[in-house]
Formats: sequence, structure tokens, C-alpha cells
Amino acid sequence: MWGAILVVLTVVGFATVVGLELVMPCLAYATERARRVTLDASDWPLQAGAAG
Repeated sequence: MWGAILVVLTVVGFATVVGLELVMPCLAYATERARRVTLDASDWPLQAGAAG
């Protein structure tokens, strides 16, 4: 369902000026937020050189 919403809103976003100004930033924020909630990186090992 989320994928279908993304596709429809992306098409609307590229097809209209309002979409580029409003829809695309909202989609970017919502997708990034969903990724952060879904992936918990606290248990992942640190990469070499990543920690100071």
C-alpha cells in the first residue's frame, strides 16, 4: 500500500508545480522517517575508523 501511494504521489509531484513544491518534500521526509523507524542500527557493529 505504501509503495502504491509513493508511486501515485511521485507522478503527481513531477506532473505539477504544486507537487514539486509540496508533495516531493513531504514524500522525502516521510520516506526517511519510515526508514529510521524501520531500521534500528543500535545493534550494528561499528565500522573501522568510524568511531573517534
